[in-house]
Formats: sequence, C-alpha cells, structure tokens
Amino acid sequence: MRRRQFLAAAPAVALGTAGCLTPSDSPSRPRARLHAVWFVNDSDEACDVSVAVTDGDGETVYETSFRLGAAGGDGPPANVSREPPLDDPDAYTVEATVCDETATVDTTKWASAGENCVTAKFVRTTRGDVRVAPQTYENC
Repeated sequence: MRRRQFLAAAPAVALGTAGCLTPSDSPSRPRARLHAVWFVNDSDEACDVSVAVTDGDGETVYETSFRLGAAGGDGPPANVSREPPLDDPDAYTVEATVCDETATVDTTKWASAGENCVTAKFVRTTRGDVRVAPQTYENC
C-alpha cells in the first residue's frame, strides 16, 4: 500500500517543485561583473566584429568594433580580448556580430553567488558559425 501512496503523491511533488531546478531564470540571481569580451576565430577567413553591451535598463554602456584575423593568418590577431570599463555589477547583455552572425550572452544566466565575474567568449568555428562559451570567475 505504501508504494501506491508514494506513486500517487509523486506528481504533486513534481508540480510543486516545477521550475525550481532552473536557477538561471530566478529573479534572485546575482548581478554579474563583466570582466572581458573575448573573441577567437578558428576559421581561415578574417572578418569584422561589432560588440554592444547593454545594462539591465537596456542602456548601451559599451560599444566597439574591430577586424578579427583568420586563424594562422598574417593579418590582425585571431584571438582578441576587450575589457569594457564597467566596474559595477549589473544585468549585462553582450551582443556580438562576428562575420554577419549575431550571438548574445546574458551575464545573469552565467553568474552565481560564488562566481559573479563573467567573460563573454565568442568562438567562430572552422565551419564559420559562432558559438558562445562564457567563463565565470570568483574575482575579476
């Protein structure tokens, strides 16, 4: 009989905890410090990059653009890092366009109480698509 009681109660427990396993959607997530925006080009084609960082209010707080070199090329570097002058933690969103492909990093989805320093990393693969690979740290 205990097995039936357990099985009958299991759906109620599952519904009562729905959403509790996704801390990245929680409004109590700590705000992040944006340490750097990092770009790596693994493809054999150089391209233009533009970056815009917005804060939690949607205000653009940092913008830059540059040429990202090809992997193993003689031109501009294929590995570029920029450190935006942003000292205060906030709900930053980094939007980067790399060779006409746009990708976004929401720092609040990566920050935690123990690691609230985020580097937004964008990697252009050998196939030419752009992947996000944010990294978190304890201290910036």
